[in-house]
Amino acid sequence: MELRQSDTLYSEYLYGAPLYPAAPLAWLAPFLSFACGAAASGAWAWTGSSLLKLLLGLLLAGPLLGMAWAAGTRTEWRKNPGSRVPVAGLPRPSQALPYTLPGSVSYRLTTWLSVIAAWWQQVSPCLRNPLLRLVASTIFSLTVAIQLGPQCLAIAAAGLVIAYVSGFSRRRWMVSPIISQSVPLLLTWLLGHAAYAALHPVSVLVAASFALAFWGCNGMGRVNEELAWQVAPQLAAVVSLVMIKQPVIAAVVGLLATLPLLLAPLLETQSGREQCFRIVQAQLVANMILAALAVGHPL
Repeated sequence: MELRQSDTLYSEYLYGAPLYPAAPLAWLAPFLSFACGAAASGAWAWTGSSLLKLLLGLLLAGPLLGMAWAAGTRTEWRKNPGSRVPVAGLPRPSQALPYTLPGSVSYRLTTWLSVIAAWWQQVSPCLRNPLLRLVASTIFSLTVAIQLGPQCLAIAAAGLVIAYVSGFSRRRWMVSPIISQSVPLLLTWLLGHAAYAALHPVSVLVAASFALAFWGCNGMGRVNEELAWQVAPQLAAVVSLVMIKQPVIAAVVGLLATLPLLLAPLLETQSGREQCFRIVQAQLVANMILAALAVGHPL
């Protein structure tokens, strides 16, 4: 087993699951989402402390959490060569520690440590690098998140838990596209907001809406399903903007959200899909920015 390689370095450590086609929204999405979350907080100011939080947040949202997700979700920990060797079949120590009797506690401890060492020797060539990435990114992610406040620490910890559970659990449902593509966008938006102000339901709802729309751009095979997942979540964001009395921006976002419907004929061919994605991703970015500004500056 080896960590599955991606086409480029950035698409590997930025959550390891770029959208199709990969550039440019796929690898820019975590950074853009964090910036939108900061705008949605309504607490951004052109000061040194705000800029420092922005830099720390972009570092956390991009390379640090992204590396943890790539190492956790893209590494098939349970399919490595050593996992197929039962513990009972691993070599036992030929010599115990001095002055230990067979069957004693010290002898059993030595045996257990030797079995673990033998197992690690078998899986080390495959798992050493992913494990080092996972541990290092976890330490640095939590360190940076602490500097951004308790809310950011809780959100970052939740993201790391997802990466660990996805990597080590028997059921790998967390590597499904809806998780690997929409959850990072949601988490980074929440990180951006929490770095500057307390989270509120409207920001969370708008973040979740665009996270689902982002996943919908990936392509699901059926044209109707693709269009539904691209348009419906953005219309939910429109409803949220109306709730906070932003009718003008809500109308603009709603109008732009219908663009995928006009581009539906392009989805019938492979080249048309690529062209459609390039257009739709620009529309999605524009709507995210408009919605974030509206949430952060209600009337």
